[in-house]
Amino acid sequence: MKKHISLICLCMSLALSSCTFFQKTEKVPRIIITEDNNGEKIQVDKGTVIEIILEGNITTGFSWEIDSVEPALLDYSSEPEYTSGKKSLTQLFQPKEGTPGEFHFIFTAIETGECHLRLIYHQPFSPGTIPLNVFYITLDIH
Repeated sequence: MKKHISLICLCMSLALSSCTFFQKTEKVPRIIITEDNNGEKIQVDKGTVIEIILEGNITTGFSWEIDSVEPALLDYSSEPEYTSGKKSLTQLFQPKEGTPGEFHFIFTAIETGECHLRLIYHQPFSPGTIPLNVFYITLDIH
């Protein structure tokens, strides 16, 4: 009898633990912003993941960098990721030098308010030079 009770308790605990394993997880809202959105005011909800994708060519010495951001409103915890522009199978296996690509920046809206975000495309090893391109958006986080 004790063996049956132990077996029943074991089965019930496994069943209960699997319920928490298969719980639905809430999907985090995500928005993708590109150069087409330059200069815009964009509304996002608090908690939204914001991915900014900007074209560039790192092989020229130019890169996109954050010039200004409000860290109290936007969390940015990783370096931008650069992906080279591979358009065909041949380029996938034999990428050409100098091929332009994309810079990916990931932010999370952590607080409500109006946030101004400015990114610059420049050669970071040449301080004081005028950026080749500027990307600016205002995020209305609510």
